[in-house]
Amino acid sequence: MHPVDRMFLRAGSRHHSVSMVRRKHMQETKRSLTFGADIEFIVHKKGKPTVNYATGFFGGTKQHPIQFPNEKQGFMYQEDGATLELNIPICHSVEEFRIAIERMVALGKQLCEERDFTLTTAVDTTLTVPMHEVPLAYEVGCSPDWDAYTMTQRVPFQALDMGNNRYAGGHIHIGFPKDECPDFVFVRAMDYYLGEACRRSRELSPNRAHYYGMDGIYRPKDYGIEYRTLCTWPLLYPHRVYDGLRDLVSDWETNRERFIANALSTKRDESSEAHYNYARVEAV
Repeated sequence: MHPVDRMFLRAGSRHHSVSMVRRKHMQETKRSLTFGADIEFIVHKKGKPTVNYATGFFGGTKQHPIQFPNEKQGFMYQEDGATLELNIPICHSVEEFRIAIERMVALGKQLCEERDFTLTTAVDTTLTVPMHEVPLAYEVGCSPDWDAYTMTQRVPFQALDMGNNRYAGGHIHIGFPKDECPDFVFVRAMDYYLGEACRRSRELSPNRAHYYGMDGIYRPKDYGIEYRTLCTWPLLYPHRVYDGLRDLVSDWETNRERFIANALSTKRDESSEAHYNYARVEAV
């Protein structure tokens, strides 16, 4: 049996044709990856420390984000619960992704300045405004996410599960040919190549890690996956992310077998496993 076949079988991929993946692998297909992001930021109203939420001050929703004027289509913003979410256009290289993220941060800072807010580096915050006054600030999540290690959908958290605490995530969207790689394998590859960034996320906010920061957390998309493990990385450890993505792209394009082997060798580290068990108990 070909080693790539064995790796996929050991991982328990019941819904993908191993032989098809092997054929694609052997052909050394070079279809490129695409990159996107939705980054959540905690904002503070200047001079009003209790106003630590974006709700009601910026506009935009998941269904109707606001395009930044005079910018490339895709640079958008919206209120997402208590956070300010910023988006970028689709990028076709890590370098283009880096430039777009830096532009996004600059636009976000300018947007906040215009409204007398500060775009912070905080990963978590505690709301003090009563829920009945600003109910949208307490909203969390939308569609459920998935676990690349159990290959199951996670039980969604509810607003009350987190009390008054809210968290900011730095979600990376990766487009890839799904006939060449199962979602769970690509997500575990992200864990492998972005391992340092994942660990740093959990160090910065152990509380967030209970809910969102475990290895292997993603949402499947038609174009690929939304990788949800990281916190607000563009203001905290951007180079760890860019370096990891460069290595990932290099192996994807030039050594697919190593890419797959690295992905399937990945296990949750001890801290991530502890957070996973905690979150599973909390969600029951």
